[in-house]
Amino acid sequence: MDYLNYEQNAYYIFDRGYVDYTRLFKITQHSAFFVIRAKSNLQFNRIYSQKIDKSSGVLCNQIGKLKGFYISKRYPDKLRRVKFHDE
Repeated sequence: MDYLNYEQNAYYIFDRGYVDYTRLFKITQHSAFFVIRAKSNLQFNRIYSQKIDKSSGVLCNQIGKLKGFYISKRYPDKLRRVKFHDE
C-alpha cells in the first residue's frame, strides 16, 4: 500500500488482512475510495443510516465513525459501512 500512487476518484479493493487505518486514510486524502471487508472486531459508531432496498441484498447502509481512541486518531473521518448478503 505504501508504493501505490493513488488516483483521484479511483476505487481500491483490499482483503481484510490489509486493514491499516492510517494507510486507508491516506487513500481518502487523495480523493479516492476503498472497499474492504470489515474484521469481526470492528468498533463502529453509526451516525445515521441510508434507506435501503432489502431485495437487492443490501442489509444496511450506514455512515459513522470508528470507535476507540487510537483508531479514531488514525482514521478521523466518517466511513460508510454496507452489509450485503448474496445467496
